[in-house]
Order: sequence, then structure tokens, then C-alpha cells
Amino acid sequence: MLYTVIGTQNTGKSTFIQDFLKEFPGFICPTIDYRSVVRAKKLKLNREGNLYSQEILFSFILNDSRQYTAIKDDTILDRSIIDAYVYTSWLWLNKPSSGVTAEAIAKQYKILQNEIHMYDKIFFCPIKGNEHVQLVDDQFRDINEEYRKDIDILFQDTLKRLGVKYVTLSGTREERIEIVKSL
Repeated sequence: MLYTVIGTQNTGKSTFIQDFLKEFPGFICPTIDYRSVVRAKKLKLNREGNLYSQEILFSFILNDSRQYTAIKDDTILDRSIIDAYVYTSWLWLNKPSSGVTAEAIAKQYKILQNEIHMYDKIFFCPIKGNEHVQLVDDQFRDINEEYRKDIDILFQDTLKRLGVKYVTLSGTREERIEIVKSL
């Protein structure tokens, strides 16, 4: 099984994964994730991102997802190609100097449509219901309120357009785990 946790920054995704792994110890979570790529390649993220950084992240997450699908271990990923697409979309819509083009967005979306099936379960952490999560301003997270809201809306729009089933996670850490247990 391949599960993924998606959503804007500071909605408790990584914390949820920690709790999930304690509750479901048969699952693994890769220790090398997109953050490792960002550090190694010194990529720009979020509002500072560009086409170069987004293409690298999209490719890394796609290949990582494919790898874990192929090995068939029960895996939960922090992020998916949905995330990479959403963040690239924001740049296309809001930052013309990023170099993101309509062609780049169309290419990512086509791949997303063709590959979304590899995720057996998608957990979405929206802002609504997760306002209690402490905002952490680090090199990976942007705490700008308007930006976070824009990203949240793009996630919701993308999920709707894809027509995929997903589980919304909100509430306390315990409530989130109870949601998963009830599935």
C-alpha cells in the first residue's frame, strides 16, 4: 500500500505521519524526502520558487512514489506529486518571473492524471480544522497567511478536478488517528 499526506505547510502533516507510524508500525516512511533534495541542490521553495526547482521536486517525488509502489512495502509519504503540481501552479498564477509556463503546468498535470492511481490512500490536511497547528517558519515552510490560503484553495481545486477519493484529516493528533482507524 502506498499512502501519501498532502496539504499546505503547517497543517500537521509530518506530525500526523509520526503518529501514524506509531499506530501502524507495519508502515515505513522514507528517510530521504523532498527536504533532502532541497538541501542538496539548494533549491528555492514556495513564493521564492521557480520552474527549475519545481521540476526537480516534481521528478523526485514522482520517482520516489514509483519506487515505493514497485517494492510493495506499506509506505506513507510526506508529500506527493499533487503537492508539487499545486506549488508549481501557484507560481504560474502569481509569479511570472518564476519561469513557469502554461506548457510546464500542462505537462505536470498530464503526468499527475496518469500517475495518481499509484496512491492507494490520499490524506489531505486542509487549513480549516487545523488552525491549532503551530506555525513553524523554517527553510521549508512559508507562514504567510495569504500564501497558505492560496495553496489550500489550489489543493481543493486540484483534488476536485482530479476526481480522486481522499480522506480529510483535521482536529487533534488523537482525532486524526481515530479518523484513520475508522476507515
